[in-house]
Amino acid sequence: MKRENMYFEDANAETCWELDYLHAPASFEEGETVTVFTAIPDREQRACLKFPFVWIEKEDSPCGRQCELYDPRNGRSGACRSLTHGYTKGNQVTFRLEAGEWKDAK
Repeated sequence: MKRENMYFEDANAETCWELDYLHAPASFEEGETVTVFTAIPDREQRACLKFPFVWIEKEDSPCGRQCELYDPRNGRSGACRSLTHGYTKGNQVTFRLEAGEWKDAK
């Protein structure tokens, strides 16, 4: 299953979400627009899904057997299932609500 694109709500937002989560289509009238910033995966930033908003430095990572929530992807050792990358802000984009779905408002 393909993961949905992620977006920052505004230039000051620190977390990104799927567009339908940020702006539920049911809350808007047909033809209304929203402007958001694209979220670009940043492989240099790492985060733990079990500890939201905690960024992990590769050099002194608390991940591994010393973490009580460590759950290796392969079942034996290696990267934890909860380890993910961070996101940086990309370009500003605008979407228009058409037939109950967000469409690019080019």
